[in-house]
Parts: sequence; C-alpha cells; structure tokens
Amino acid sequence: MTFSARRKRKRVLRAWRARRKENPPQGGRMVAPRVTNRRRAPALTPRLAWSHARRHPSRLLSAAASLGLFAVAVWLVVSPSQRVSGAVISGNIRLGNGALYAASGLEGRHVLTVDPRVAEAAVEALPEVRRAWVSLAVPARAEIRVEETQPLLLISGISGAMAVDEVGTVMPPPADPARLAALIPVRLASGEPPAVGSSIGPERVAAALALSKRFERLVWDDEHGYVAATEDGWELRLGQDPALVSRQLAVLDALSQRLAPWSDAVEMVDLRYPTRPYYRIRGEENGS
Repeated sequence: MTFSARRKRKRVLRAWRARRKENPPQGGRMVAPRVTNRRRAPALTPRLAWSHARRHPSRLLSAAASLGLFAVAVWLVVSPSQRVSGAVISGNIRLGNGALYAASGLEGRHVLTVDPRVAEAAVEALPEVRRAWVSLAVPARAEIRVEETQPLLLISGISGAMAVDEVGTVMPPPADPARLAALIPVRLASGEPPAVGSSIGPERVAAALALSKRFERLVWDDEHGYVAATEDGWELRLGQDPALVSRQLAVLDALSQRLAPWSDAVEMVDLRYPTRPYYRIRGEENGS
C-alpha cells in the first residue's frame, strides 16, 4: 500500500467513526467501509496512443514539432555543410584575403564549435592588424573584418624610401599622394632603407612621433639615434627613447638660455643622457 493510499484509508475511517458516534447503529453492527486503491491506468500501447492523439490533435502537433527540432539539431551537428570553407573579408588594404583567412584558423572547423574570440586573437597576432572582428552564422558562414595599422614614418635611404607603421613594421609607401605627404620624414645618415616586412621597433617610431612635434627634419644615425638641428645650427643627438623626449627638450631650453651669448660657437649638443648633457664648441675636441 502506497503512502497516499494509507492516508486515504485513515481519512475515510476518521469520517466513518465520526458519523457512527453521531448516529450509533440500532440493533446491528456497522461494518467499517472498505477503502480500495485507485484503478491503475492501462498500459500505453501504440493503438491507445493513436486514440489519444486523435482526441487531442495538439499533442500530435507537439510531438511532430519536437521530432522536427531534433532532426534539425542532428543535422546541424553532423552535416558536412556546417564546416567553414571560406569567409567574407573586409577592411584589409595591405594584407591579402588568403593570409587573413589562414591566420584565423577557421578552415574546416564546425561553425558551432568555433570561438570567435580565439579566431580574433589569432588574426590580431599579425603585426599589420590593429583590431579584428570575427562573426559566424548558420549555415557555415564566416565574416572577418580587420583594422590595419597605419603608416606613420617615411624612412628614406640611398636608393628609395619605405613607410613604417605604428608598431614599427616596414611596408611600401602608400600610393595616395595625400597619405604619403602626411607621413613624418626620417632620413638615414647612411645605407639603404629597411626591407619590407622587417621591423624597426615601436620605441623608435614613438620617439620619432614625439620629436617631430619640435623638429621638422629628423636624421637617423645608427650610432647616435635620432639627430636634429636647431635654428642656431646646433647638431642635436637625441637617441631613441620616447620616455626621455620631454626631459631632453627641457634641458635643451635651459642650455639655449645659458649658451645664448655663444650660440654661434656651439657645434653639437648630446642629449641622449639628459642628466649629463654634453656640448661641443666649434674647433674644440672636448665639451662641457
């Protein structure tokens, strides 16, 4: 006997005893009522199920919809058509579509198992890419949108010039004359410009950007770093540390005031170490 059946039996017996106490039997013995369990439902058979479905069409429609959704889910998981075999790529100018697609690692991956953030990080690992966005959709559609780094410097050597972007990657100069004119010119003291695809380092680019706010012409010397000239004709040796530029300019202003009476005699000022500036008078080997 189940728990519910026992509770029902006790409830019926309590009600029977209450009625007997109010109306006791006369001349006969009252028999306690018999409590029977509920009738069990018949076993579900295909014929019975069909009969229920005919009486309740909504249940039949729900079952059909569930089967349809299950079939669609299985198709999405196992169908070869859900594996990525190409992508729509936009935003790239210097990088080819093939290089970006290969870097994303999407080829042959199931569209439901790809984490777009992982693919974006893989594309952003390319030195020419500043930011990347990857989106996926069913059936097996992929889109890659990138924002490339922009050229900032124009380094000219003996036989030509190369552009350099914000992270120091060397690239061909832009074909647009307006974009070419907007680049910061840097002339090499000797030698050829760096090869396409090589890197001069982001520190060197940042130093050129900071110095270009004060000096129109910058020269790169492998021994002394950036070299510029003042209005008085002083040769300035400035190195390539962008963190020191503000201090170097402050020391230069102080030296300009101190050496104003002899400004025409100053030949060179070395500010690579701002705490120990060095200058040389024309015709002298030693400086102060």
